[in-house]
Amino acid sequence: MANPACFNGQGGRAILTSSLFRLPTLPALGRAAIALAISGLATLTFASRSSALESAAPLSHVLVLNSYHPGYNWSDGEQTAVISTLIQSRPRLLPSIEYMDWRRYPDPARADALLSGIAQKYGKQPFDLVIALDEPALDLVLKHRARFGETVPVVFGGINDADPALFVGIPAVTGVAQTYDFGGTLRLIRALQPQLRRLVVVHCDSESGWATRRSFDRYRENHPLPWSLEWKAGDWTGASLLRDVSALPDDSAVLLLSMFRDKAGKVLVDDAKFGHDLGTQSKVPVYFLAPPLVQHFGDSSWETAVWQGLGGSLLSPELHGELVGRLALRVLSGEPASQIPIVTQSPSR
Repeated sequence: MANPACFNGQGGRAILTSSLFRLPTLPALGRAAIALAISGLATLTFASRSSALESAAPLSHVLVLNSYHPGYNWSDGEQTAVISTLIQSRPRLLPSIEYMDWRRYPDPARADALLSGIAQKYGKQPFDLVIALDEPALDLVLKHRARFGETVPVVFGGINDADPALFVGIPAVTGVAQTYDFGGTLRLIRALQPQLRRLVVVHCDSESGWATRRSFDRYRENHPLPWSLEWKAGDWTGASLLRDVSALPDDSAVLLLSMFRDKAGKVLVDDAKFGHDLGTQSKVPVYFLAPPLVQHFGDSSWETAVWQGLGGSLLSPELHGELVGRLALRVLSGEPASQIPIVTQSPSR
């Protein structure tokens, strides 16, 4: 028979011993109550020690490098979901966030100033993880890896055309590719407009615009479309695009691949009025692959906002960011980033 643990009261302290201690004067129920008290005390003691150790453990230093600016609905949703996913598992984690504002000011000459600012703020506090959201951020980190730490793992999100083969030989990198469900949106077009003859495909002259175009072209290679295509590939202004879509015949539709800025340099990505005008002035349905434009810093959401046009299978920044956050947690828990496969399919709603 194994010696039971026993409870002695000495000076008001609870002492656990391993010696045999008989309680001949107590009924069995009393002995059981004492045993339960000992068990509960031990559980509380270990829980308190565990909590104390967690509080004393050094916090991981995580940098979130956001390619864009506050108020852009894609990166706002993506970043919020990343941070929410992180703190749900690690409530004490407080990531550092830096915005590149690249959508509005895409000047390569700004890279040195961005890097100097990061070094000035965090030079004495090395990073444990860098989360790069969208192409400009990942490009900056990989081109200047030493400035962030040669061995510091990188988790990315929002990268168009993120073929895992492109990252072979690059250490400690994983992430989530940004892919569009072209098939879902095109099936919706066929169902709603069976008499369609012409599809006007619009994208802007930006890195993301051409990357989405390449993805769409690859999709068409394996899924020939039954309509004639008319391209508006960055050679338009906001005014000319509104004029053109207002004159389309009824057997047409518009598919927006990207609409960040026009050829005059006007930023349209967070111009909710332009999004409204596009929907109201177009004579034919306008289809999206990503969330439509809505007002920011308010109660509106792209999922609940009233807007014109039709959405197919829309890319979800929230679901995308949640996936990025999950990968980041795996890395922070000690799993090597290079051993985590890149996620090649984005979730859609």
